[in-house]
Amino acid sequence: MAKPLTVAAIKAKAQQPRARAEEEQDAAVTGGRVQYWPSGAVSYLLRYRFKTKSKKLVIGKFNPDANELAEVRKKAREAQNQLMEARRGGDDALDPVAAHKAAREAARANRDKQQAAARPTRDLVERVVEDFMILYAKPHTKDWRETERLLKKEIVGRWAGRRLSEISSAEVREALREVKARAPIAVNRLHGRLRKLCNWAVEEEIIPVSPVEKVKPLTPEKGRARERALSDEEMRLVWRAAETLGFPFGPIFQLLILTGQRRGEVGGMTWGELDVASAMWVIPPERAKNGLRHSVPLAPPAIAILKAQPRFERAKSEADWVFSPGATAPSGFSRARRRLDAAMLELLRAADPEAAPLPTWVVHDIRRSVASGMARLGIDLPVIERCLNHISGSFAGIVGVYQRHSFAEEMCAALTRWGEHVERVVTGSGEVKVIKLKGNRI
Repeated sequence: MAKPLTVAAIKAKAQQPRARAEEEQDAAVTGGRVQYWPSGAVSYLLRYRFKTKSKKLVIGKFNPDANELAEVRKKAREAQNQLMEARRGGDDALDPVAAHKAAREAARANRDKQQAAARPTRDLVERVVEDFMILYAKPHTKDWRETERLLKKEIVGRWAGRRLSEISSAEVREALREVKARAPIAVNRLHGRLRKLCNWAVEEEIIPVSPVEKVKPLTPEKGRARERALSDEEMRLVWRAAETLGFPFGPIFQLLILTGQRRGEVGGMTWGELDVASAMWVIPPERAKNGLRHSVPLAPPAIAILKAQPRFERAKSEADWVFSPGATAPSGFSRARRRLDAAMLELLRAADPEAAPLPTWVVHDIRRSVASGMARLGIDLPVIERCLNHISGSFAGIVGVYQRHSFAEEMCAALTRWGEHVERVVTGSGEVKVIKLKGNRI
């Protein structure tokens, strides 16, 4: 009496040499047969009778492991049920043939699915992003860390396991609209980086067409001039609200005000870049937007904030981040901005219950506000540009080629003077209130 075949028995028999295909009955399915080919391949088929004639329905080839054997038996039982339903219908001239055809189509669909799973994974979203970062973004762009953060969070996080070649323009638009709802400024940066990723994938022949090709940027504030600068009162409000955020974003926002450096430069600060004793912060070329090493003199209020930060134990191979206990720099600026805006509105309404929120602003406006504030203090424009590590403006063209003065003393005096101004604006007493935190100090 025949018995249900086992995976081990099928594997053993498939390895035996043979000159032609052989069948073996599988008692687990009525009419079920396992077919062994001379090449070592294994198929599953279903034997049945139609109008007194013996018929064969090929379910498909399979790998003889437990999961695929169970799956191919399931397909055979489904085909068998379709044939039985056709016979019960009474139309032997048509229904069994239709059922036979449907079963064959189901088997073909199963084979197509297996073949798709066996396709190269080069166009999987996570694979494309990884290759793009290694082969293009890191070697050729200065802001690759932000690119990596956005793509991993918004693209890999959404479409991991999907093939980039199968993602439609409609899906891209829907994703960008969702991002715009919670991060109206960041959505255009995401659009630009995703477009660059897809264009690169087309050039590398990973995908045939970019799904971003017909997707326009979702500009949140069309035509907004880059001229917003915070007043002293607004700066004071940002500082006071930052005090309520705690580590890490509270001190980050305060250092943005005191140094005028970029968000990613302050957020990605490491203890190895700092010389607290000489009040100097050196941003390495790979972290500076213009690719130039930048020395930032630190005013006393900035030093006071840094001395209040905890130190974390970590492996020697890990970066010694100032504002992160983990293996990467802090992320989540969008959420921090929402918390900051809420704290500012709470401060405003504590004085006036009907107060309106602060007019629209972005984090980069702090940097522009520092430049404007320094200019109001009478600091020369070339010194301001050196403080902000600008290579355009006063240092563009031939001037930049021949002007090699470091402005070190002037920068130190300018940032010290700016720090004193921030003290007066924030406290009016000459004392900077720093965030009190527990933990080891420097």
